[in-house]
Amino acid sequence: MAGHRAGRAARRRLDAIRALSEAGIRTGVLVAPVLPGLSDSPDRLQEVVTACVEAGAESVTAILLHLRPGVREHFLGWLRPRDPGLADDYERRYQRSYLPDAEQRTLSARVRAYAEAAGASAVP
Repeated sequence: MAGHRAGRAARRRLDAIRALSEAGIRTGVLVAPVLPGLSDSPDRLQEVVTACVEAGAESVTAILLHLRPGVREHFLGWLRPRDPGLADDYERRYQRSYLPDAEQRTLSARVRAYAEAAGASAVP
């Protein structure tokens, strides 16, 4: 049921992009947060970026998850029973609230390439 609701929500967002674009309103999309190991696979990112551009987005950018104190503990408490290895990876990588700038730059470059390949007219 949750996946079905998520699919409907995604379609509504794409419909909104399409409606704005068709009305002549320049539209960009921010994909956030991108969760390492959960929503950052090349196939998944390319699918999202391509769908946004095909719906009329002129640009697509993405931001990696940040885990501030309090949120970090809550998120890891949720993740650990579901995927202990990934939780360990997050604990190792998220020594601070944000991942290193190099990881964000890598994600940004991937998303930019997908957007260009899909025909985005304004690539940040």
